[in-house]
Amino acid sequence: MHSKKIISYIMYSFTVIFVVYLLLVWMYFRDNTLQLTSYQLLIWFIIIPLFLFGLILMIRWYGKKLEIKETKNPLDTTKEIDIILPDSYQLFINSSMSLPEGNSWSEIIDNHDDLTHLSESLSDFDGLPLLIKPIDRIITAQTPLYHHEDNSDFDNYDDDSYDDEADGFTNLSVTEYAQEQTQSADDLTLRLCALIDEQLLLSDSFLLILAQNFERIEQQNDEPNSAIHIHPDWQAHYIAGINDSDDGDDGDDGDGDGDAKESPAADLPAHTLSKLPIYLCVPSLADSDFLIKFLKQQLAGYGITESVFTITLIIADDESYQPIEFINEYLITIANATDPQACLLIAIDSQINEAWLESSLYTNIADSTVPTEAGILLLFSNKAAQELLKLDNDTSFLLTKITNDYPHQIDAATNNLSTPTQSSTRKHYANHLKTIQHLLLNGSSTPTSKDERKIKIATKQQIESANAKPSIEAILPDSNIAALSDINPLSQPYDMSKFMTFIDSFIKKDLLVNDYYLGHYMPNNSWLTLFISLTLFIDKANNSKQELEKVFLVTKHKHDCILWLTDLSNAP
Repeated sequence: MHSKKIISYIMYSFTVIFVVYLLLVWMYFRDNTLQLTSYQLLIWFIIIPLFLFGLILMIRWYGKKLEIKETKNPLDTTKEIDIILPDSYQLFINSSMSLPEGNSWSEIIDNHDDLTHLSESLSDFDGLPLLIKPIDRIITAQTPLYHHEDNSDFDNYDDDSYDDEADGFTNLSVTEYAQEQTQSADDLTLRLCALIDEQLLLSDSFLLILAQNFERIEQQNDEPNSAIHIHPDWQAHYIAGINDSDDGDDGDDGDGDGDAKESPAADLPAHTLSKLPIYLCVPSLADSDFLIKFLKQQLAGYGITESVFTITLIIADDESYQPIEFINEYLITIANATDPQACLLIAIDSQINEAWLESSLYTNIADSTVPTEAGILLLFSNKAAQELLKLDNDTSFLLTKITNDYPHQIDAATNNLSTPTQSSTRKHYANHLKTIQHLLLNGSSTPTSKDERKIKIATKQQIESANAKPSIEAILPDSNIAALSDINPLSQPYDMSKFMTFIDSFIKKDLLVNDYYLGHYMPNNSWLTLFISLTLFIDKANNSKQELEKVFLVTKHKHDCILWLTDLSNAP
């Protein structure tokens, strides 16, 4: 690349010299009115110009020859080069979502109805009714806000105002404290409570499985003679003593049937999922304390008590903490863990309220933003937790983060790995898409050690598999592909153009590609924009098992991209 620039500069310099020479010679003989002789005409207007012109042609020919040589041999395939391959992480993901269009891929993507309508209570600058896009099926007034027979799990209620001997509360009545709290909450907070309740109802199946897991652990921990209640130095002696006693009396309980005694410690798995971190992502305008209390009470209704989970609040408007940091800090940590680990993410937002209009309408009115609302719930777990819980979702997903740290790029013309240039740092998204294209078409492996990352590029430019860790399998020719992106076509035209070029590269490989752009469902909330796309991807991937369609999602972040891919290695 450096030699090509030098040749280009030399050819440009000689061209300028050639043009300036002709101009100066012509001006000299014109101003001096000299009579040209045959010798002067031959030297000044034929021999010297032809020499300069031939020199330019020779330099141009040499430059083309060098370019053809580099195209035919982009890499020396016989020597080893350092390539840091992007790691892939295996996750199992269960999800639910609520959008105005529906709750599933088929309802949302295939819904072409106009779901916007004029608000009865909100107005624009001119006092005219505002166009909004709500979730009509969610009615805040009918949400069971503390409409439970037992409200003892609600924090900080007044004991004097609670009558233990009163009639049991029905689904249509509330306690005095709950009434006061509900009345004191603003419309936005109540609407977000309704969205939380909707997500929990849609996630009944795996929430009940989680509740059974924690109930079983609590029962085992409550056994007074359990080994877990003994000092660690004595646990081994305790378990050994129980085993010796079982061997000595053969578990005889006096009836001669030789039944073995059950040890409480024997039922306790070596690795358990005893804690569930919960991350609640809400807008800054909402009453977060009220939402946390409401979520605790709703989870208690499923049998998930406060002792087994922790709630971490995430403010969606806080630009100092972005989704990519959540992925790095929690999701990748869960995927790397060998013991069962899982976490729950709930992200909700509603723009259909006066508070949001006052804070955001002036800044968003220029792009014709229609206030809307959405909610998602995602349960991330690793393989150990999946085997322990036996959740319904048996599909695993690969998370591959593409950053600017990898000392390689993909040459667009040859689809081969090449050395990066300084000018490429301004085109991160395009370079990331080229890297993703190479990974999907050629496959990848994930070396465990730094030394194993030094690999030899094969003749066919396929990266050899270094170990059995999660890796991307190459997409075979004549396959059907569903390519999803979280970019917004209306506000990201440059990224849209790059992604379409990315799609064309697969079409040229005789692959049938269906592309979808999902970033417009919640354009003013980066957390929901990402995780709505991820939830739709999960639903699409689960539905595409029978269709044998390869589905992947590319999410764009400030400096990185993430490839979400169905784990084909575990496919039946």
